[in-house]
Amino acid sequence: MSEAGSFDAGWLALRGPADAAARSARLTRRLADALVDGGARPARLLDLGAGTGANLRYLAPRLAAAGVAQQAWRLVDYDPDLLAACHGACRAWADRNGWVILNDTEGDDPDGFRVVGDGWQAAVRCERRDLSRAVDTLAVRPGEAVVLTALLDLVSRNWLAGLVRLVDRAGGPLLATLTDDGLLGFAPREPFDRVVARLFEAHQTRDKGFGPALGTGATAVLAALLAQADRAVAVRRSAWALGTDSRTLQAETIRGIAAAAAEQDPSRAGEIDAWLTRRLSEAAAGGLRLLVGHRDLFAQPKPSGGPTP
Repeated sequence: MSEAGSFDAGWLALRGPADAAARSARLTRRLADALVDGGARPARLLDLGAGTGANLRYLAPRLAAAGVAQQAWRLVDYDPDLLAACHGACRAWADRNGWVILNDTEGDDPDGFRVVGDGWQAAVRCERRDLSRAVDTLAVRPGEAVVLTALLDLVSRNWLAGLVRLVDRAGGPLLATLTDDGLLGFAPREPFDRVVARLFEAHQTRDKGFGPALGTGATAVLAALLAQADRAVAVRRSAWALGTDSRTLQAETIRGIAAAAAEQDPSRAGEIDAWLTRRLSEAAAGGLRLLVGHRDLFAQPKPSGGPTP
């Protein structure tokens, strides 16, 4: 991403299990089918804002199970620390699953590696690139899939227009997952939840380094731009449902929401801090349920015979 849009590796690791549980299995399968039908060997995937490689770790084995046995990944991010952590995170993931990580000396990435699973493998290259401007100037290969996760709500309409041009040039599918959709639900509820949610959503539209952010409207804007570019589009819900087994993630999510809300309206900082104290106490006691809404989007070129049903 950009320096402004970078995230902490600890936060990315903490949210990983909730992300994996929330993502749309149906749209993952749609991506796999598109890559199989595309016929390229290996299937090529460009991961934008890749961080420590969570998208790779989620998608690669699921694509393999659906018949995409040979994969070539490019992981693009601005943050060198996240890209450096990618190799270690992927090695630990491979070890847990009984797979092998090999150093890959091919290509121009000295830190490239290859994941060898049961009947499948993925060659991985990491690229440092500031994605905040001119995303459509990235090099792409024919039929390459573009994937990204937890990124779209940070970007502007102009950035999304560049993304659509990039996808159009590649000619392959797009899978954009875990985009904030504004749903924020607490159980038990209290009246001040609405105030915090409204301020947090307003904060989401501030410039995060990619121009004026679209926040919760990003998925709808991207879907419209893709439809104008003659792409078939499908959108599914992918909400976090955080219960007592996710207390740490609950607490960190609530802290982040409260900090953004207080920054948006400093005059209510005292009320927000009191709300935060109550909610953290409930989370620590195992008495809180938290629902955080997201949307997943898949798009691919329409077949020449007409629209995709």
